[in-house]
Amino acid sequence: MSGIISDNQGRSSGLVKAAAAAGGGLLQIKQAVKTDVVTSYSTEAYADVTGMTVDITPTLSTSKILVLFTINIGCFTSGGAGPTVRLVRDTTPICVSTDATTIGASRVNASFSSVWAGIAAGHVQSISHQFIDAPATTSATTYKLQWYTESGYSIALNYASTTNASRLGNSASTITAIELAVGVL
Repeated sequence: MSGIISDNQGRSSGLVKAAAAAGGGLLQIKQAVKTDVVTSYSTEAYADVTGMTVDITPTLSTSKILVLFTINIGCFTSGGAGPTVRLVRDTTPICVSTDATTIGASRVNASFSSVWAGIAAGHVQSISHQFIDAPATTSATTYKLQWYTESGYSIALNYASTTNASRLGNSASTITAIELAVGVL
C-alpha cells in the first residue's frame, strides 16, 4: 500500500499520516552504520570519526532534527585516557559543554567525555546520546561525530583489543538523523 493516509483508520493500522504544513510528524529518517574498525592515536585535537556521518536535507525550515548515536569505543592503552566525543552539524559543534573553565582552561568541550582510570587495555565503552537540533534550513545538512585522544593514548571504534580472543568481540556503531515537523498529527 502506498500514498498518504489521512484518516484515523489508517493511523490505527500503524501507518502515519503525512505531515501538513501546519501539522507535524515524522518526515524522514537517515542512518549511517559503521561496522568496521577505526582507530585514533594521540591526536590532541578533534578529528572526524570516519563513517560516523549522516546527511539529511530538511523538508521544512521549521523542522527539528533528532540526532541519535550509539558508538562503541575500545581502549588500547591502560590508564586514564577515555573517549571524548562531540556532535557536529556541518562545521559547528552542537550539544557540547561551554564551560571549560570550571576545573581548568585546558579542558575541551564535548558531548561526552570519560576517564578510564586504572582500566586495562581492552575495555570497551558503549556511548548513546540524543539531541534535538533546529538547523532552520532546507539545505543539505551533515551531522557527524568527532573524537579527541589525549597524547600517549589510543582508542578505537568498534574494537576492543589487539588481542585475538573469543571473549573480545567487535561491534557496530550508528548515527541517525530523524526530521520532525513541528506540531502534532
